[in-house]
Amino acid sequence: MFVSQSARGTNERDLAIPVDQHPVDQHPAKQIGQGISLPGLFTGAKGSEGGSTTVEFALVLIPLLAFVFLLMDTSWLIFARATLQHAAREGVRFGVTGQIVAPATCLGDSIRQVVITNAFGFVPSSKAASMVTITYYNPSTLAVETGSGSTAGGNVLQVAITGLNIASLAPVWRSASPISLGAAAADVLESPPNGILPCP
Repeated sequence: MFVSQSARGTNERDLAIPVDQHPVDQHPAKQIGQGISLPGLFTGAKGSEGGSTTVEFALVLIPLLAFVFLLMDTSWLIFARATLQHAAREGVRFGVTGQIVAPATCLGDSIRQVVITNAFGFVPSSKAASMVTITYYNPSTLAVETGSGSTAGGNVLQVAITGLNIASLAPVWRSASPISLGAAAADVLESPPNGILPCP
């Protein structure tokens, strides 16, 4: 069928639909979507995710800090105990030789000076008399020896450190009460080279 150019142009003009009145714009789904603000939805989701992240971080941080403080407390206790043992051992090693360190005049005071030097501050000089105990034993009966003959060669010298209280840095996993530490060492006294026994 032949259609003239003028008729075809007329029909195209009549069938032309304005852009703002296109049937797609009149679809119910299109109209419903026009009232929704997508950025607002995503903003709410991000806000709840941020709150969840904060809560999760707090739940992880508290046990982590407790574990870190537990390691610090344990390391501090081990170091203090090893230091006391080292100081007691050095006191015995010095005491078995029967030497006297000035200004001390007796073997017991000299041993305490050596213990204080090797205790790295755990045994202060003001408390050395009460914290450091020096005992002499008979090697045969293990009876406690006292008096001028207690420092004779062959007797057993024992140096004991007690009364050191270590407080917890952060008492999370245990009680806040301090832990009492101590150490002891012993060895056999040597005979003095000049034959003169030092006072105990």
